[in-house]
Amino acid sequence: MEEHVLRDLDRSKEAYVSHYRDESKKDLQGKYPAEAYDHMPVWAVSEALSFGTLSRCIQACSGTPILDNIASSLGVARAPLANQIRSLAYLRNRIAHHARIWNHSVLDAPPLPMNIKRRAKQKYGNFEPRSIFTIFVIMDKLLTESEISNTWLHEDIWPRLKNSPLTTRGLLTPRKYGQMDLTVT
Repeated sequence: MEEHVLRDLDRSKEAYVSHYRDESKKDLQGKYPAEAYDHMPVWAVSEALSFGTLSRCIQACSGTPILDNIASSLGVARAPLANQIRSLAYLRNRIAHHARIWNHSVLDAPPLPMNIKRRAKQKYGNFEPRSIFTIFVIMDKLLTESEISNTWLHEDIWPRLKNSPLTTRGLLTPRKYGQMDLTVT
């Protein structure tokens, strides 16, 4: 874990990272040991980390009070949080690298608490647990509980999906190649 954090900090060009990094600790290969960042505040570290590294850090906090604090500050359950954050990083990477999300089955599907799944199915209909839409539901829950937005999925995403039944089907119920019914009713 430490090597991922150090890699992200070492390659950062942000002024606040340079400000807190002890340049005198730089080794002959141009790398900095962990001690070079001893005086860096946690906000600066977390700001410089990639989403993947941040996700790994949260995963490493499983079973510690740190994860309890993160979950509490977001207003969500602690148990599934690390896996849910990992799924957000997964979706971000698929989109950032122009990978297909339509009709894509997520291999390492995030857990979705039953009460949230039930409410989402009542509102949006059936969706597969390994669908990209499951990650959308998780993202919506985190946005709502953290008071960033309580309308993202319902008002920003769902109306677009409702207008395109084929897109909706591919995001909610992915099928293996050749098994997708492409007829629009």
